[in-house]
Amino acid sequence: MQSVAQSPKALKAWGALFTGVRDRERFARAGVAALAAHLGSDLTTLSDCDLANGRRRVLADSGHPLAPDAIAAFDRHFRAHPLIGFHAHHPQGGTHRISDSLPRSRFRRTPLYGEYYQLIGIRYAVAVPLYIDGTRIVSFVLNRSRRDFDDDECAELDFLRGPLAALYRQVTEIARLRREATSALAEMNAVRLTPREAEIMQWVAAGKTDGQIAAIVDASTRTVQKHLQHVYTKLGVESRTAAVMRCVRARGSGIA
Repeated sequence: MQSVAQSPKALKAWGALFTGVRDRERFARAGVAALAAHLGSDLTTLSDCDLANGRRRVLADSGHPLAPDAIAAFDRHFRAHPLIGFHAHHPQGGTHRISDSLPRSRFRRTPLYGEYYQLIGIRYAVAVPLYIDGTRIVSFVLNRSRRDFDDDECAELDFLRGPLAALYRQVTEIARLRREATSALAEMNAVRLTPREAEIMQWVAAGKTDGQIAAIVDASTRTVQKHLQHVYTKLGVESRTAAVMRCVRARGSGIA
């Protein structure tokens, strides 16, 4: 088998995924599309399974949206799903097929297969976990109707799992920081910063460089520097450290 690392086609596909993806929705859609094209999958999803309430949030590839009755059927048998059960009990287990947990004949006698997989025309599935914390399992899941995923394909998926999981953590952290920036926006308005200036100051406070901030907010480094100069003038300071301290003091006193 030619490894993913040596395949020019694979490098091109995954390079496209890892370029410019800075939010979770774009990550999900790009990852689903790339995996489906790379290995050949009749249905590919990003599945976010909530172990507490037994429900799944799912994003499917654009050509195969899941109907509400199919989503409901999956949730009815959530806790009996062999992939969810495996990764809940083996968080370091890596890429895993349904057939790794259950023989094909036994799986096809289960209510999960009869009410969900038959409904959507799928016989085989493999999960590539990205994040597991005891309450949630986030995975890319590839599904086929005619043949199972072989060992070489599973090895390729496990090779890709590390960088995909790292990118998922990155976009999740960016989402968290964006929420914090939004919540701080009203406070920043007291010192009359524009929304863009307030967002940039939040990233400055998080320790990001001008270049990193430019990449995050989709602007040039020069534009970020101009925004910072405007902030310094408004706050009456001369450095980024002083600007951060001024904003912190203002927020703490209720002024900002």
